[in-house]
Amino acid sequence: MVKFLRLPLLLGLSHGLNDLISGYLLATYAGSHTSEGDIFMAYFVYSMLAFGGQLPAGWLLDARPHLKPAVVSALGLLALGLGLTGLSYAFAAIVAVGIASALLHVAGGAWVWRLAPRQSGLSGIFLAPGVIGLAIGGLLGGHGVADVPLYALAALALLLAGIAWSSSREQAPLHVAPPVAARFDGHDAIMLLLLAAICLRSMLWNILNLAYAGNDTALLLIALSAFSGKFMGGFLADLLGWKRFLRLTLPVATILLAFFADKLPALCIGIGLLQSATPLTLRLMHDALPKSPATAVGLCVGMAIALSGLPMYLPHFDAYSLACFPFLCGIILLYGWWITRKASPIKG
Repeated sequence: MVKFLRLPLLLGLSHGLNDLISGYLLATYAGSHTSEGDIFMAYFVYSMLAFGGQLPAGWLLDARPHLKPAVVSALGLLALGLGLTGLSYAFAAIVAVGIASALLHVAGGAWVWRLAPRQSGLSGIFLAPGVIGLAIGGLLGGHGVADVPLYALAALALLLAGIAWSSSREQAPLHVAPPVAARFDGHDAIMLLLLAAICLRSMLWNILNLAYAGNDTALLLIALSAFSGKFMGGFLADLLGWKRFLRLTLPVATILLAFFADKLPALCIGIGLLQSATPLTLRLMHDALPKSPATAVGLCVGMAIALSGLPMYLPHFDAYSLACFPFLCGIILLYGWWITRKASPIKG
């Protein structure tokens, strides 16, 4: 069992380190530039590469499905980004890390899916470290901690060694699993609904991060809650059955986020419950696109998040107001109710 979990853990740690480096470089760039235009452009370019770039990366990997070279290349680009920032090429470093992020998310997510295509738990292991890595990296960069790139390079070297020594079974190219017996009805419509739900959930996440900007303790607690939810959510969904799991978690998350978002303990529990559906959402997307697993990751983990961030760039978007929480949470709750009634892509 430990051997079976080794690669998902290595890929999950790589995901966490990728997001830590991303958060650190972006926060460092923001702290060293006074022009709001320059800072906006850095964040925008990173978002478009790291999240919007996942869909074309998914298409590429589905056409030529060799996942280990893609992961190794992504880690190499992260090392390049750290080297560029050390040479004072900060914007070029952000570009390199953005490309690395897109490649790592898609290749790592598809690789974990290939190891266990009928389980959500392993996807949770891969997905969970990203949010805590991003929060820690952002805080370290915001406080001007200078030694992070050196330690990050050492960690990258260890992860590269671990992935290089993975077993031959783990190294094999991606093979598409046979379609499940029960498939979605209205495949295209369901896929769009999945994307809509992920967009709404990610928009809530963006608003929360902006609303609590400057409160390091609150941001870390929120990130830890999201990490815990993603990590445990996949295993709980496998254990309880995906329909029962959504029926239990989404209503409670909706109540906590819609009516108690001003109380940090309730907010953290609500975020954990909401984010616990992330591994299951990825599994649903894989079942919606059984022949394109890397594209499924790009849609679920990348494109939907990129779309959810677009309102943040609108001139009059009030990111500090939580007034839209009841509306957004209500839509997600209705989505959960609908899909557990009308769709049955996974037994349970």
